[in-house]
Amino acid sequence: MADWQSIKVSKVKAYFSKFEKEILAIRNLIEQNSTQLDASSKLHKVPYLLNNILTLEDAFLCLRTLIKNGNTLEKGLANVCLGVLGNVNQENKFYKALVNVYESVVKSPSDEPSSAIRKKCAICFQEAFEHSDFVIGGWENLPDQAGHIFIYNHLLNHPYNTLPNNFQLTLDSHFVSSMILQKKYGDPELG
Repeated sequence: MADWQSIKVSKVKAYFSKFEKEILAIRNLIEQNSTQLDASSKLHKVPYLLNNILTLEDAFLCLRTLIKNGNTLEKGLANVCLGVLGNVNQENKFYKALVNVYESVVKSPSDEPSSAIRKKCAICFQEAFEHSDFVIGGWENLPDQAGHIFIYNHLLNHPYNTLPNNFQLTLDSHFVSSMILQKKYGDPELG
């Protein structure tokens, strides 16, 4: 198996194990009500759309649409589904934000200075990390003035955060540059 294929397989396995209970709950809820739903109800698609990070947004769009336009049963079930999928929705927002980071960099004008692109990247990463839980301890111990070197162990990228084009964003280094250096010193390169 090629390396990129193993990354995709690992990515799918990581996704399933992370949200297995939520996906199973949705699948069971829809199955239990399947005889009362129209055969053409979009709810039947939701468990399948939840099976891949690339179709998560489609699942949420389907559920939000059904809450507005579905029949009474569809509205109720879609509402319950959205409640069960709260953590999955947060993960979906984080993943979409990672895609936004990538696109903001690769779609930058060729004449844009690299420092401006790095700053834009750091700001986009700040928006992405808003969709995750983290605690920064020891903020008060950081030097007030820039000009210091930050050393940390670089972690491996988790296959789950690999973009559809197999690009991997180094979340650990971007966390340091965006959530610490950019916030504290106003520049993702200064430490």
